[in-house]
Amino acid sequence: GKIQAYYGTDTKKLYLGDCLELLRKMKPESVDMIFADPPYFLSNNGITCQGGRMVSVNKASWDEGGDFKENHAFNRRWIRMCRRVLKPGGTIWISGTLHNIYSIGMALQQERYKIINNITWKKTNPPPNLACRCFTHSTETILWARKDEKKARHLFNYEQMKQPEYLLERIILASTKKGDVVLDPFCGSGTTGVVSGKYGRQFIGIDNNEEYLDIAKRRLDQIQEALEW
Repeated sequence: GKIQAYYGTDTKKLYLGDCLELLRKMKPESVDMIFADPPYFLSNNGITCQGGRMVSVNKASWDEGGDFKENHAFNRRWIRMCRRVLKPGGTIWISGTLHNIYSIGMALQQERYKIINNITWKKTNPPPNLACRCFTHSTETILWARKDEKKARHLFNYEQMKQPEYLLERIILASTKKGDVVLDPFCGSGTTGVVSGKYGRQFIGIDNNEEYLDIAKRRLDQIQEALEW
């Protein structure tokens, strides 16, 4: 059946729910570009700091076999569903840290994508490392990949990539054109949607947190008023 949007205009839609279910219901090959900043842990267990050490809030630490396998299986599933909705020449950008980027890279290859680039984004003010037992985590890695289909060529506006200041703006301008559809399967408070709207791209955002979507909705309304597109 048709999926009910939490918020929708002609060019922007937000959906509340599980990204795997919603991606499964989307029209195949309907999206030009995907930007994803996936969760590191299933069920939002997250990490906390105890006595200067980063520890996982769930009972087993994230790399104890079961958890890692589960997390990797989750990454494979959503990456597979994303491939289904991407157009033949479409690309996906995935942002992560050392806690999940290696799983993401492996999942992309297992799900028949071709990795085009990995980009290291340097954080200007990384959080200090409390334990002083390793270097500060001062970078974030972004993988850029395309559907591995021989004939399809992906878009890359090199000049655009060099100019704008902000990373997300660069990504959207470099790999989409006006009117293209951008999807963010973990859209949070909708930053991808705001940047997409600013540059005349259509946007589909999915999140399972209603509070975030409320913020995203307000932000998209504001940009709509500012641009009237």
